[in-house]
Amino acid sequence: MGKMIDSLNKINEKYKELEPIHLKELKEDCTVIMVVDVINGFVKEGNLFSDRISKILSPIEELLNKGKNYKKIFIKDTHTHESLELETYPTHCLVGTQEAEIVDELKGYIDNNSEVICKNSTNAFVNEQFAKWLRENEGIKNYIIVGDCTDICVMQLALTLKAYHNEKNLKNRIIVPKNCVETYDLDVTYHDGDLLYLMSLYMMESNGIEIVEKVI
Repeated sequence: MGKMIDSLNKINEKYKELEPIHLKELKEDCTVIMVVDVINGFVKEGNLFSDRISKILSPIEELLNKGKNYKKIFIKDTHTHESLELETYPTHCLVGTQEAEIVDELKGYIDNNSEVICKNSTNAFVNEQFAKWLRENEGIKNYIIVGDCTDICVMQLALTLKAYHNEKNLKNRIIVPKNCVETYDLDVTYHDGDLLYLMSLYMMESNGIEIVEKVI
């Protein structure tokens, strides 16, 4: 136990303050900002709402304002009562409900340079619409991933996207600004938000994802 606690303390120190990245370093024509599940069902209401997640809304708005001319993908959980994911998680973000809608604060950033993807699982990479987008946008080399939850949908997307490019020997950068991702806290399932947030950053970086303080 002592070694584990020591390792956790070291990891915690490592991620306390990181270097930022300048958006201007990333060319507009080969960069996409991916906004994962910043929807009412996680940010404002419902069974999986968390006020921890609502705190990342402002920094995400700031990033999107800086990156108005960049390609953007807005990914949103959209389920039916038949969705198998609901065997694992409480009912959430049902199609046609407010929970499944992107928060009002971000809707203004959806433009002709944006794609909106509805996913039925925790991993947007396996979504057919995203696969089509990926084929049609082979020039994209930089992926900035923001949203929630850090240890579930964000991490699964980042790791699968990285593995996909590694398999094909395609150089890319997958960047996760830590001020723009968050996860929930739920004592009944031992889901400690601080711990899982920290460990997901560590797991992503261990697999080639760039973890930065923020995008400036």
